[in-house]
Amino acid sequence: MGGDSLIRREIGNATALFMIALGQRPEEASNLDLVLTLEDGSRWSATVLTLAEVDAIWKRWEITGECFSGRYFNCPDLLLVREAGIDSICEVLEDILATGGPEGTLVRLEGDGAID
Repeated sequence: MGGDSLIRREIGNATALFMIALGQRPEEASNLDLVLTLEDGSRWSATVLTLAEVDAIWKRWEITGECFSGRYFNCPDLLLVREAGIDSICEVLEDILATGGPEGTLVRLEGDGAID
């Protein structure tokens, strides 16, 4: 994502790297990408959206014609959250880690592909 701002947060023994749009306030982030690195070095990704953000995207696509004029939405690594903001998303990640980890919820990244 070009022109992004990187925010790094420690979540237990894991590190989350959030990529938000430049100028977006972290407490209002409702559309972002993240990479979660676990203690074992495995890396997991997600595109995080709120329902309000999905609705805004659909409305924009109705005008632009994308995705059959907003009639469908596809995002393979989608993590849908109720509340916007980095702090709220960190709480969601804490719960994911506490209840079995990212497998089945986030997408595992392979290879080097470091994001710094």
